[in-house]
Amino acid sequence: MKSSIVRFQLEREATGASNSMQNISQFTILNLLLPVPDIKQQEEILSYLAQETAKIDKLISVIQDGIKKLKEYNTALISAVVTGKIDVRGEADGVAGEEAAL
Repeated sequence: MKSSIVRFQLEREATGASNSMQNISQFTILNLLLPVPDIKQQEEILSYLAQETAKIDKLISVIQDGIKKLKEYNTALISAVVTGKIDVRGEADGVAGEEAAL
């Protein structure tokens, strides 16, 4: 819609009393001649988009797997602390002491 061909058609068919109040009919919109890439170029665009989409989908999958592993680790860590397998008494004091030293 931003091409010079389309702009020319719209400007040619626009009607109205002033430039700020132009009207374009539904007929004009429906009959616009729109520039379209040839089939070969459309296929190249499609192929490129498919490749890029596949890369994005793979990254999404890797991130989702990472989130799942972190949630499992979090659950296991909480369970270990609650059951006493990990002793965290005094750890808060140690962290505060380290921060004070910085």
